[in-house]
Amino acid sequence: MKLAILGAGNGGVAMAADWAIHGHEVSLFDFEKFGTQIDAINKNGGIYVEGAMEGFVKIKYAGFSIEEALNGAEIIAIVGPAYSTKPFAQLIKPI
Repeated sequence: MKLAILGAGNGGVAMAADWAIHGHEVSLFDFEKFGTQIDAINKNGGIYVEGAMEGFVKIKYAGFSIEEALNGAEIIAIVGPAYSTKPFAQLIKPI
C-alpha cells in the first residue's frame, strides 16, 4: 500500500516508520519551516527504529513537495497537533 503522511513531527515519523517496517511504501511531507526531521531522515537515508520494533527503514520520499508526497498515495494521513489540520487541508485542496 502507498501512504502519504503529512506532518514530520514525532507522530508522523513514528507512523512512517511503522508502515515502512511493515513493507508499505511511505512518503513523508512537512512544511519547510518544520524541516528538521525531514533533513535528518534524508541525511540518514531513512528512519532508525528503537523500542518494540527495531531496525532501519527506508522511506520512498521525505521532503517539502506536496505533489511528490501525494503521488500515487492510496491513503493520506495528517499527523500533527490540531492547529496543523487547516494548513495541510488548504495545501491539498487544489490537488
